[in-house]
Amino acid sequence: VVWSPLAGGVLTGKYRSPADIPAGSRASGSDAVFVRRWMDQGLLDAVQQLRSLAERASCTLPQLALKWCLRERLVSSVIIGATTTAHVDENAAAADIDVDPEVFTRMDEILAPWAITDPRATG
Repeated sequence: VVWSPLAGGVLTGKYRSPADIPAGSRASGSDAVFVRRWMDQGLLDAVQQLRSLAERASCTLPQLALKWCLRERLVSSVIIGATTTAHVDENAAAADIDVDPEVFTRMDEILAPWAITDPRATG
């Protein structure tokens, strides 16, 4: 089971700079301590590169990020923290999308410096 598969909202693409955090977002509130570890400008720029991959896959950026986790055979579920029912609906739809494996290969390349793929490193 993957916890925080959207990295506190970072993989939704809503954060573009550590200096420009939207009011009311997880990175500005009580969860900021958890999100702060992902507030790296290199990562935020990399996430923006994923937008074209999401378009190619005909899905949203959050759906692509969730499907990226769910594609792994050993992953049975992801734990999301949606703030609206629309987020829940959008996130749930990720399970049913088909994504070309080449999109995931490119995604792996873009996120390689930041992706945690070893379960022992997540504790």
